[in-house]
Amino acid sequence: MAAENRPLLPKNAPFGTTDAIESLTSSPKNVDEWKPSKRLRWVQIATWANIFLSGFDTTIALSTYAVIGSEFDAANQVSWISTAYLITATAFQPLYGSFSDILGRRDCFVASISLFLSGTTLCGLASSMWMLNIGRGMAGIGGGGLFTMATIILSDMVPFHKRGFYQAANNTVYGFGTACGASIGGLLASKLGWRFGFLFQIPICLFGIVIGYVLIPQNNSKLFPEQARSERVDNRERLKRLDILGAGNLIIGLAMLLAALNMGGNVVPWNSIRVIGFFVASTIFLCSFLLVETNMAQYPIIPMRMLRGRVAVVSIFLNVFAGMAVYSYMFLIPLFFQAVLLESPANVGVRLILPSIMFPIGGFVSGWIMSRWNLLAHLVRTGTVIVAAGCALAMIFNEKTSYWEYFACLLPVNFGQGLVYPSSLFLMLAGFTQKDQAIATSTVYLFRNVGSVMGVAIGSAIVQNALLKKLSASLADVPDAEKIIHAVRHSVEAICDISLEYRSVVITCYLDSLRYGFAACTFFAALAFLSSFFGKNSIQNR
Repeated sequence: MAAENRPLLPKNAPFGTTDAIESLTSSPKNVDEWKPSKRLRWVQIATWANIFLSGFDTTIALSTYAVIGSEFDAANQVSWISTAYLITATAFQPLYGSFSDILGRRDCFVASISLFLSGTTLCGLASSMWMLNIGRGMAGIGGGGLFTMATIILSDMVPFHKRGFYQAANNTVYGFGTACGASIGGLLASKLGWRFGFLFQIPICLFGIVIGYVLIPQNNSKLFPEQARSERVDNRERLKRLDILGAGNLIIGLAMLLAALNMGGNVVPWNSIRVIGFFVASTIFLCSFLLVETNMAQYPIIPMRMLRGRVAVVSIFLNVFAGMAVYSYMFLIPLFFQAVLLESPANVGVRLILPSIMFPIGGFVSGWIMSRWNLLAHLVRTGTVIVAAGCALAMIFNEKTSYWEYFACLLPVNFGQGLVYPSSLFLMLAGFTQKDQAIATSTVYLFRNVGSVMGVAIGSAIVQNALLKKLSASLADVPDAEKIIHAVRHSVEAICDISLEYRSVVITCYLDSLRYGFAACTFFAALAFLSSFFGKNSIQNR
């Protein structure tokens, strides 16, 4: 028993942090006596709304972007539907931990889902591709906090040794969301129009806002009353500690990089002054981000010490390459079914239901193996091999491939993703002590998201550049070649309007171009596999 004159929490325990929570919830007595309250169950439902939306939004965008591009006559720019969201989500996600410590859990939870709601509503009402992309960027600002705030809130309310079950439940809800996004989203896009895929999310957002505002604690004052009182006094000072300059440099740097990758060879030549200018600007802002994090930020988004050492470097490269492989593949698969097989969004959505469910299944398998044998590096290697195999199998797709062959080939990537993502996270955590766990986790998510953004942009650029070259060569002697090429690159649905004489030629060009994209996905997965050989194999005993 602790002495009566010794405080239960150390005086320097930061309010709302993992270390402070650990002090209260990690003792065996508290763990044995802890029971989930009715309030926690309702709070969990509110956080599940966030997590469901996070998964749903991922696949609804992927299953409908071809139709959206066709309506706005901008099929060659549809990658921005995903990348506009990913850029802002990537940049703002690491900030939610600091914001929630300063402004309170409830306010940040409500703010994240409200921003997501505003952006999603704007997407549903968009009258142009620019308006849609602005809405996606706004949704990304909130979307970066959907899963993050759910994790933070449950960490506050659930003892450390009980969180495994809740994390598994979160993964299941996320998988259910991705499956619904693929099926319901595709069906809505086909029957009612793609806008309803976004508007469908509004009631779920409103439900999460109401339940969250009523039941989620604003802060941890019930757990840490003395810290809570002191933090109310110092909130203005603490606001100054937020790394706004670093976040701004990161957002602009990533936006410039993505703009260059999307424009190069697609809208303008690679040696265009605009493309070169974007690359130069991206380099300047990203270097400025590193300088800010190193020398200026009091509480940096990524402390530079987290990027030193073999474990950190390996984990960063591993997560970047894994994100590139998985997201570029997820971006290209719906395009294959719509451009090559000429299927409707509803049919594409049906094809993606079971593959989406394989991600949480892989996550459960990964968690079970880690809890029993700690085989982190082996899990990562196995997962990346499975992802690479799935990407490679997509290269053999053609118009004559049977339905069941498509089905079997779509499963490996999502299952491999479920193995890689949890194990690669713990591979990073294994290299740091408990006090650095939260920052290490944010670092993994940040670089994984950066890889996702780059993967979508590079995959789209490869396909669009290859398609332009192949169409130009194959239709060189056709009188209306330029008109056909312009129509096909700006609208997938235009393929159905082409005369049968040239339609097969266009489909073949699309198929060959997509194979280049799938080859790039395979290459990214192979790089992730090679990176895993430099990582540790088990979690340190702490």
